[in-house]
Amino acid sequence: MPSSELQQAGLKSVPVQPVIKLIDESFDKNSLTGCHLSLLIGHQRFAYSLLHIAENSYVALEEFETRQQQDFAHQAKNIKAAIEESDMLQADFRSVSAAIVTDKSTLIPAPLFDQTNQ
Repeated sequence: MPSSELQQAGLKSVPVQPVIKLIDESFDKNSLTGCHLSLLIGHQRFAYSLLHIAENSYVALEEFETRQQQDFAHQAKNIKAAIEESDMLQADFRSVSAAIVTDKSTLIPAPLFDQTNQ
C-alpha cells in the first residue's frame, strides 16, 4: 500500500526500533551492492539479514518487534519507517528474497502436494 494510501487509511507512524541488531564489525557498508537481502515479515515482527555473497557470510541481522500491530497494512508502515531510518536498507542489493509468516495459509511445493491430504 503506498504511503499516501496508508495516511488516508488513518494509519499512524509507529517508532520502530530493533530488538536484535547484529552487525559484523568488519563489514564495509560500501559493499552492500554485493549482498543478498532476506526479509521475513509477520504480523507482530519483521526481520532482515544480509548475506555477503562473495564472502559467503552473513554480515547483518536485525529484528523488529511490533506487538500491537494487527494487520499487514500497519506492518507495511513499520517496514517503510525502518527502511527510511536505516542506511543499511537503502542500498541496491544484488538480490532480494522475502517471506511472509502467517497462520492463515501454507505454501506447499507442487512436488510435495498430495490432494488426498487436504
